[in-house]
Amino acid sequence: TAELIAPENGEQLWTGRYDRDIDDLFAMQDEIVTSLSAALAPEIFRAEASAPTRSSASDLTAWDRFLRGLSHYYRQTQKDFEASIALLREAIALDPREPLGYHILAMCSSDRKENKAAIAICDEGLTIAPASSVLLAQRADNLLEQRGPKAAEANIEEALRISPDSEYVLRVAARIALAQNQLERTRDLLSIVLRRDANNRAAISLFLMAEPGRHRILRGLYIFRYWRKENGVLGWAAYAGLWILLILTALITNIVGFFLVLGLRVFLKTRYDAHAREVQAHFAKFALSGGF
Repeated sequence: TAELIAPENGEQLWTGRYDRDIDDLFAMQDEIVTSLSAALAPEIFRAEASAPTRSSASDLTAWDRFLRGLSHYYRQTQKDFEASIALLREAIALDPREPLGYHILAMCSSDRKENKAAIAICDEGLTIAPASSVLLAQRADNLLEQRGPKAAEANIEEALRISPDSEYVLRVAARIALAQNQLERTRDLLSIVLRRDANNRAAISLFLMAEPGRHRILRGLYIFRYWRKENGVLGWAAYAGLWILLILTALITNIVGFFLVLGLRVFLKTRYDAHAREVQAHFAKFALSGGF
């Protein structure tokens, strides 16, 4: 048995079992190296893809401000959000040509549900970098949250045209497709992401809801959430009516209803988790075979 262990915490990163004759020692070593490389490649790919890359035109001082702002953003506290916004604004003032500054600045707004402000920041960045697929996809994502999937279509299609292999663009496109009940398109988009990284939780969650015949309740709630955004007063009336129905049901059924709902939730969560493991294992095969 061969194992790869993380020295800092003892976590087992990889293991393989081999049964060979001693004469096949060198062949076995080659096989171990090949298997280990295939197992580690997706993690290396994911780390490289997620690391921010500075465009060659970026000012070094501006890039320093951006990285410091990014560091504060990931701490996810109100104080750090404010520090991040200030540093990112400084970075943009020093070098307005770098779209990543606008991207993280818009994320600070969208994380606080300030979608209108996030769209304005994306628009500001797109006047400087109109071909930024990240900003186009981010604008589409915020339009989805503010007005529904139809409003987001033009931006996400343009982003896909520019960067058809971008994990971020593909994931946003999948969210919009799922909101329109386009299940096959959703799965196609997410399959590209999951073949590279079978552990991408956001992609797995969306993929599960796009499986025909499974997780209908979750998918229905997801689609309804964006349907009401597109249908104005009718959408909000339907939303309020659903809540009234749920409250009345809870009052009528009382304690029995509570335990029925609790039992249903546990049952659905168990099925969901089992299905998530199936999807993860399925796409992990592509990574192990070098198919990513």
